[in-house]
Amino acid sequence: MQSDWHDFLDNRGAEFNNGIVEHYGNPAQELSVVLTGNVICDLSHYGLLAISGDDTTSFLQTQFINDVSKLEVSSSQLNGYCNPKGRLIANFRVFWRHDTLYLRFPLDLLEEVSKVLNKYKLRSKVTLEDHSDSMVRIGYSGATADKTLATILPQLPEAADDVIQIDNLTVIKIPGITPSYELYGDTGIITDIWTKLDVHGAPVGMSAWQLIEILAGMPHITDESSEEYVPQMVNYQAINGLSFTKGCYPGQEIVARMHYLGKLKKRMYLARVRSDTAPYVQQELVSGTSKGSSKTGNILNTAPHPDGDYAVLAVIQISDAESEKIYLESKDGPVLEILDLPYKVELKQEK
Repeated sequence: MQSDWHDFLDNRGAEFNNGIVEHYGNPAQELSVVLTGNVICDLSHYGLLAISGDDTTSFLQTQFINDVSKLEVSSSQLNGYCNPKGRLIANFRVFWRHDTLYLRFPLDLLEEVSKVLNKYKLRSKVTLEDHSDSMVRIGYSGATADKTLATILPQLPEAADDVIQIDNLTVIKIPGITPSYELYGDTGIITDIWTKLDVHGAPVGMSAWQLIEILAGMPHITDESSEEYVPQMVNYQAINGLSFTKGCYPGQEIVARMHYLGKLKKRMYLARVRSDTAPYVQQELVSGTSKGSSKTGNILNTAPHPDGDYAVLAVIQISDAESEKIYLESKDGPVLEILDLPYKVELKQEK
């Protein structure tokens, strides 16, 4: 995080942990505002990998699971990177800014993704750089977020995944249960926008923004879950993050076979769980019919909910999720309340 941006947030009451804003003094209140008002959040918990060069599109087209060739300066895209076994190393949002393509994803995976991409770029005219500390990024979300932003910016992206470039500012509309945006720019631009938005929304920490994304059904592969799931298991085919027509990439045959032959047995669900301790990534789930050490799924993402429990995204056996009680870790553990996602997931279940 840039020192001047850190100082700006510090002067506004930010509490940091390893350079990440945890909260602004009242985390419980911040979570409550997520459901009742507008919130503004520093997004330094996301890393930014910048990719540039003459072969950027052609190279990434051979590596990623979505069709990079369809990406324009006015659009962003959910995408992912699989290992040869079709398991996601990482998933991310992709967007152009000037002549550079950016990947936005959890900071703890940036080094691994960079290493793998550099391994395969060979003679491609491509340069990879970590821009996590060179560009400021914030999120703004809430029932009136679109109306408020419209009072300070000359135009806004209209649909989810759309992008507006305004001089040195990039604005992306992202999926959400309320209007939600990500904004990218230098410190001067973003501090000016933050100051104007601060009177129309509450500053919140990372957990509050994670809650927004979980309620929207937007998954994040993290270091703990990397190389565990094929894209369909985290609903990527339902949120426009996966192309079945773009051509080859690592693991493509396995991903395609699962799609065309209907072999998928697990998918991602939205749930709430009341627990004395916070659920954690890859924590095991069992069903009412599980025997011994048999598990039915795992926690993928988790965030505290203002009602006092936790909101989670979990990858669960489809047959169990639709007919059995699902428990956290053991049949003596808390029960997950499965909720409707804000989008439809259509798939074939293995017989």
